[in-house]
Amino acid sequence: GYSSAASDVYKRQTLLRIIQEACSNAIRHADCSIIKVVLNYQPGTIILSIEDDGKGFAYEETECSCKADNSGFGLSMMKERVYLLSGKIDIHSKINVGTKIQVEVPITE
Repeated sequence: GYSSAASDVYKRQTLLRIIQEACSNAIRHADCSIIKVVLNYQPGTIILSIEDDGKGFAYEETECSCKADNSGFGLSMMKERVYLLSGKIDIHSKINVGTKIQVEVPITE
């Protein structure tokens, strides 16, 4: 019905916003040469992976805080968006190696 179609549109738009935010962060902050975005469909789940080869950051230090310069705000927004989709997000970053963000969102068939 309509609510299912509306929900699908909302999920697609939200995933697009997450991709945009992650790529924007990588371009602005990571000094990377490659950004890899992969969207996988598995029955009942969409898995989104965004990975860069940039300078990375100490994720634990920025995990729960937005700083005065608004760094960390994009990550907080991504987490909130995933939460609203009943999904899960994993963020892994290493200094001088890069960052990988993986999002899993349940979908109805």
